[in-house]
Amino acid sequence: LPVLRDSQGRPFVPGSSFKGVLRSGVEQVARAAAGPRGACLPTSDEKDWCISSKRMAELKAHVKDDKGLAEDIWKEACLACRTFGSPWLASHVKVKDLGVDEVTWFEQFQVRDGVAIDRDKGTVAGKKLYDYEVVPAGACFKLEIVVENAEPWQLGMLWLGLQPFFQGNAAVGGFTSRGLGWMALERTTLTLLEPGRDPGALVDAVLGQVPPLTEEETKIRTVDWLKSFRARLAEEARNAQATAK
Repeated sequence: LPVLRDSQGRPFVPGSSFKGVLRSGVEQVARAAAGPRGACLPTSDEKDWCISSKRMAELKAHVKDDKGLAEDIWKEACLACRTFGSPWLASHVKVKDLGVDEVTWFEQFQVRDGVAIDRDKGTVAGKKLYDYEVVPAGACFKLEIVVENAEPWQLGMLWLGLQPFFQGNAAVGGFTSRGLGWMALERTTLTLLEPGRDPGALVDAVLGQVPPLTEEETKIRTVDWLKSFRARLAEEARNAQATAK
């Protein structure tokens, strides 16, 4: 079981893997707080989706223009699908592949032994040994998340989802029950582009000249985003209760 490598033999973490763990954590909170309106079950049967294929066909049959269809999809989609995407909605969140920081990685992999266990006897299953590679502990990977055209509550949802990574309580990849894949975010920066307030910021962004927010600015912004997300969850929970009645 080898470690994923890029074209130059360096380990990397697929952006989809990180995004999947991030979304899963967000869905747990949203579903617990607001039920299916907070987060549906996209990996389950279609009956558990916020918008099934059948419902999508019904919307297309009754709505004749693209704008009206988009508005109806947005209204019926759960908060998680509105943010991370679904078969009918594009994602606001893009996660680039996490390349290894070669300063912290010394071009080495560790090989560990594994053995299959007989589930009935609880003992080693005969002749079922295997090896698997791991990246040595302490190696750092470069993470970049791009969020486009998001509302404040969506930014609050993402910021909340990142908290386990800040605390070192989230794991990505295989064999996490054996202690592999645990990650902690360090030296993070937040860059905010608001062309509505400053049209010239778009030019600065292309030139790579948009400075990151200061620690104090980040704290103020993220507190507001989390308040917005909390309010949105409460609103969706009220709507769900009203519908049930």
